Amino acid sequence: MSRAEFNDGRGVFRLWGGWLLAILGWALHLGLSYGLVGWYCERGQGTAPHTVRFMLHGITIVAALMAATGLVLAWRNLQSVRRSPDARDRSRFMAIAGVLSSTLFLCIILAQGVPIMILELCQ
Repeated sequence: MSRAEFNDGRGVFRLWGGWLLAILGWALHLGLSYGLVGWYCERGQGTAPHTVRFMLHGITIVAALMAATGLVLAWRNLQSVRRSPDARDRSRFMAIAGVLSSTLFLCIILAQGVPIMILELCQ
């Protein structure tokens, strides 16, 4: 990618996407999981626990896919920045930090999904 390609709308969108997709996936996972379990433990005892657990697994998978998409996007940005000799320092920083933050948030999402498999819902 040339310098002009990182400065146009799509290039900037890809750089920010590498940063934000994983963070949004983590926020989605955390908010929906806590909200669903809180609702189930307070009012939803008539709902089958395996249904709630299935929904929690679905939330984890969707959030992990969002983070993985951000990681792939950030990795492609990094490869493009490395090939371009005239890429700005901002683009390099955003590409490297996007890979690091996406990896971190993907690991966090997967780690938050482990208790769903092991623990009972209202423990």
